[in-house]
Amino acid sequence: MELTNNSPVRVIKTIKENHPNTSIIIYTSLPQTIYGISLLKAGAAGYLSKGVSRKVMIEAIEKVVGNGYHITTNFANELNNNIDLSRPRNAYETLSPREVEVLKLLIEGKRNIEISSSLNINQKTVNTYKTRLMRKLEVKNPVDLYQQAKNYNLA
Repeated sequence: MELTNNSPVRVIKTIKENHPNTSIIIYTSLPQTIYGISLLKAGAAGYLSKGVSRKVMIEAIEKVVGNGYHITTNFANELNNNIDLSRPRNAYETLSPREVEVLKLLIEGKRNIEISSSLNINQKTVNTYKTRLMRKLEVKNPVDLYQQAKNYNLA
């Protein structure tokens, strides 16, 4: 199922609220470094890349059915080193009020010139805010920035 109008985080939370004993494995081509943490925090029990072998897929399902989690070793190391899954991760809280304003205008589809005019700031300043937003929300391009905004219920 492809989620075109809903944030995967919202879908997972809704499923877990209505069916708390349901285990969810994410099977996607989206990079786990960008989406994995948010989806695990939302209640997913595993994260699989579309490139995994059948054997890995079966192992993941068996782990999850046994009330466990399945993530790759590299991703597990990242979690161990950087993330506390018990603490809600909300990079949105680290954004300044102006960064939030810029982000909201970006996800509305506004161009830099429109944002600069609307906020009465220079276009170069808009670019600076975009760069900061991408760094703080740990994304590498505007599409992923939009997806993260959806994950934080901003889009």
